[in-house]
Amino acid sequence: MTTTPPGLRKQGNMVVRGALAIMIILLIAQALGHRAASTAPTGTMTLGLLHEPSKSVIYEFYGPHGTSCEMGYVSATNAYAYCVTISPKTEYIQMNTKGVYKTCVGPNCGSNAGLNTPTLSAGIRVVEGPFTCTTVSDGVQCRLASGRGFSINATTITKLT
Repeated sequence: MTTTPPGLRKQGNMVVRGALAIMIILLIAQALGHRAASTAPTGTMTLGLLHEPSKSVIYEFYGPHGTSCEMGYVSATNAYAYCVTISPKTEYIQMNTKGVYKTCVGPNCGSNAGLNTPTLSAGIRVVEGPFTCTTVSDGVQCRLASGRGFSINATTITKLT
């Protein structure tokens, strides 16, 4: 029969107790975090994309109900907002900084967002260059400061003026 020296047994018990205490603290912190998140006031959160002026930026996100959007920025006069939906039909709309629209409907009009593209819940505003895209309960709305823009959801694309 082997016996463990008393000092090692006591040290092992302290390690186990310490690990249990840390796990309990983490569980309590997680529970408090969920409660705080669920009672937080609702509203709009703005995600402003920061970049070096000399660098091009492309930001992709999914809005509610699978609408996929991309915002591209090269310069203040060379930027775009683009969104696509694939259900029930594939279609996209793209708008440049001058408010010029490009649309497409059909099987050759889709694109896929990159891996690990975030899905934003309703009420998130993404600002990139001159564009502000806001996730709404059924899709996404993108606008320029002039108010010109578009709204897209699973069934409809609407030009906004």
